[in-house]
Amino acid sequence: MEALALPSSPTATRFEAKLPTGVESHANLDMYLPLANGMVVGVESKFTEWLRGKVTREGEAFRPPYFERGRRRWEAVGLPQAQALATALQEGRETFKHIGAPQLLKHALALARQHGERWVLRYVYFDWPGPKGEMSSPRNPTLL
Repeated sequence: MEALALPSSPTATRFEAKLPTGVESHANLDMYLPLANGMVVGVESKFTEWLRGKVTREGEAFRPPYFERGRRRWEAVGLPQAQALATALQEGRETFKHIGAPQLLKHALALARQHGERWVLRYVYFDWPGPKGEMSSPRNPTLL
């Protein structure tokens, strides 16, 4: 729990927690921690998946219902910068190679829908030594 820098102690732990996104799918959080202070922490963890690298093509970041009829789902739950990033990913104006940004944005959407502003999302991964690890380390976050 110390490694996650939690602002309070967890009162429970749920693994593989499914939270509704408001679309016909759910965000599947690796861990869901309600805290004693009323906040909730969502955790997405990766072991070595990020080492493979994957670029999302234009129009493939999110399924069409996320943007149907001009809906601005992230903005509607108080996440305007997440909305801007989701739109840029969907339109192919933004890409990430070593982090699943669409997945994390779906997690943020689900957490904000359920908990308003009383949540935190943590991303945990295994830091692999070598060239790929150096390229995408926290010391060089622009390449994530």
